[in-house]
Amino acid sequence: MTQVVVLVQLMVLLGILGALQRVSRTSGRRLGSLLLLYVSLVATVTGVLASDFGTGSEPFSISVACYIVGYLSLGGAALHPSAEALMHPAGARRNGTTRLRLGLLGGSMALIPVVGGIPQLFGRSADGLLQTLGPLIMVPLVLTRIGQLIGQRTRAEQDLAYQATHDDLTGLVNRRHLFAVVAQARAARRGGPPSPDVVLYCDLDDFKPVNDRYGHEAGDEVLRRAAQRLVSTLRDQDVVARIGGDEFLAYCPGADEATAELLRGRVEEALRAPIPWRGHELRVSVSVGTACDDGRYTGPGRTLRRGGPRHVRPQTRPQANLTRTRLTGRGDLSPAGGTGRDAAVKPIVRAVVAGGLVVALGACSSGEAVAPRVTVSASGAVEVPALADTVVRPLAGNGGAPFDRERRVQAPPGWTVSVWARVPGARLLAWTPDGRLLVSRPKFGDVVRLVPGRDGEAPAQGTLVGGLNQPHGLAFAGSTLHVAESSQVDAFAYDAGAVSGRRIVAGGLPDDKSPELGGAYAHALKSVAVGRDGALYVSVGSTGNVSAEDRDARPERASILRVPPGGGPPAVFARGVRNGTGLAVDPDGGVWTAVNNRDNIGYPYDGSDRGKVLRAYVNDHPLEPLARLEQGRDLGWPFCNPDPDLRPGEEDSPLSYTGRPFVRDVQTNPGGEKLDCAALPPVEQGMGAHSAPLGLSFAVAPGLPGGYGPGALVGIHGSWNRTPPRPPEVSFFAWRDGTLGPQQTLLTGFQAPDGTRWGRPVMAVQGPDRALYVSDDLAGAVYRVAGSG
Repeated sequence: MTQVVVLVQLMVLLGILGALQRVSRTSGRRLGSLLLLYVSLVATVTGVLASDFGTGSEPFSISVACYIVGYLSLGGAALHPSAEALMHPAGARRNGTTRLRLGLLGGSMALIPVVGGIPQLFGRSADGLLQTLGPLIMVPLVLTRIGQLIGQRTRAEQDLAYQATHDDLTGLVNRRHLFAVVAQARAARRGGPPSPDVVLYCDLDDFKPVNDRYGHEAGDEVLRRAAQRLVSTLRDQDVVARIGGDEFLAYCPGADEATAELLRGRVEEALRAPIPWRGHELRVSVSVGTACDDGRYTGPGRTLRRGGPRHVRPQTRPQANLTRTRLTGRGDLSPAGGTGRDAAVKPIVRAVVAGGLVVALGACSSGEAVAPRVTVSASGAVEVPALADTVVRPLAGNGGAPFDRERRVQAPPGWTVSVWARVPGARLLAWTPDGRLLVSRPKFGDVVRLVPGRDGEAPAQGTLVGGLNQPHGLAFAGSTLHVAESSQVDAFAYDAGAVSGRRIVAGGLPDDKSPELGGAYAHALKSVAVGRDGALYVSVGSTGNVSAEDRDARPERASILRVPPGGGPPAVFARGVRNGTGLAVDPDGGVWTAVNNRDNIGYPYDGSDRGKVLRAYVNDHPLEPLARLEQGRDLGWPFCNPDPDLRPGEEDSPLSYTGRPFVRDVQTNPGGEKLDCAALPPVEQGMGAHSAPLGLSFAVAPGLPGGYGPGALVGIHGSWNRTPPRPPEVSFFAWRDGTLGPQQTLLTGFQAPDGTRWGRPVMAVQGPDRALYVSDDLAGAVYRVAGSG
């Protein structure tokens, strides 16, 4: 029994030795106190062994001396000046299998024969209990420790393998691993029928200004969020890699050119949304180069390089034509339907970094759905049948993704919906005096001309004008075409499908290149409308979500400017218009705007939640105004918000969007000193928060068929920051007795129940044939929606 006690003592002391050895390795330097602890431990072990080796009832005198030395050394270690340094190790060292650890494990295994056998040299009998219990205790302990060391080594090898194949910052795979994935995929298909593949090369635009203005931490956050959005946007089988800096590659097995265009649109849309970071909104965009392999080329490295940087050439202004690259069986690179190695140039979409006040974003990031509130309909809506499920039918040649499978929308009963034209990046629309449809494309710097064909035929396409700086708004005054670029409004003489005589009628408009903004401009696109008196009206968006300095800028931002008939300097017509992308003139000559209002507002009413950004409140506030403008009108931004609550301050207040008053913004105008919100005229009509209304037009008498009649048409782009997302649609507001009625859904069904979308309407205009023509920048299409009756 005595030897069992000795064994336990030695095990405890060896455990202390292991702890001292770890402290020694992490201390980073030699310490006197640590040396004294070692001396104390060695002396104690020696005393234990000497006691065990003694004969009779009296231990060797050496054991007493060892214990004395041990206790004195322990006290000296505590008093030594270096004792404090033991509490501040230099850092952890590699935790693996070392010679010392193997020696300690071997020593542990030797404890039983040492403790049980050596005393027999001194004439003492063997301890049978020790020989029985010792192995039962010691062997499992040693095996457990060996298992731990093996596990540590395995994890270390796995960590090294992960680091060798992944990017530390984003967690994406790196170029080497992507090459291996491609090689494995090709090897698995070898001998089978050819299968197409696509590579997307994604280069973040305006990433450097984020780093320069906000620092590398902000840049890292942008890269992490970009990686997350790429992975969530692409298909489950696609592999995304970061290949360096702000460049990413995505390998999309089994994808063809049509799918590549769909994926490209999704990527551009996903990365366009702002990235919240420490009270700011960081904005970048992405240039996407595509390379398509027909399945016969087998070199993974060269396949990936076809989508690389040399095929995405930065340009000051986007080119007019969109080209894609195809890999032939010989590995040659050529544009679809053409020749040349450099035809795969994708236009760079210039977005900007926008500053903004975003309070308590953590409270807004919850993915939990919030129960919808009741909406009270106002008078003025037209009585029409409920919408019916309708198949979207592509015209010949227009059936590429997302129309490579059946798509359905909800439209008025008996109406037909066809994919009339495929126009990537289609935005705002305008009909020419001779019956051609013009489509602006800010991403590509051009205006596309569509010439209607015979019944059942897709229109002929051509470029009306190119080389522009983010052209957006289009408006005719007789035979004069006005095009709103991001920094100016141009006037062209239009005749028989061609333009000439370009002149600037409103210059010096703020955009991302304005020196005072330093590249920070969130809403650079402009819209334009021509009043009945010949005056021009130009929407100038805010630089960010909340940027009150816009109200004091010259020219004033977040405003609608008016250029007098015949020309002259622009003057402010209406202010406090955060982003009035929708801009049109009603049948009586009134100017209307549909506004993208602000995000993440604080709860404005008294109580413990005052000032907090609550998902349940943000989901429905503030409404998106549809307002008739007059000289000097103020729509309140960023100090006052139009409130849809019929019972303000009540959690379950029903909502209304007609004639709604303003309430103070608790974050920017809590006391009302900045602007008297009660003095602002109520908003005529509105849409749900985060609807993102874009194009606005009027269908004049007789208007739309099916009982709708004349009214306003608004393209609802849908929300990015609402739970659940606000679905895209085309909305109708009946025009009766000189004003607009409430919002009615005319065309919807672009969004799945899980929030994913295959289309996003931008603008709807009525054509000479009374049919509606709807642009969609996500699907890259223009729909023809024809009514009955």
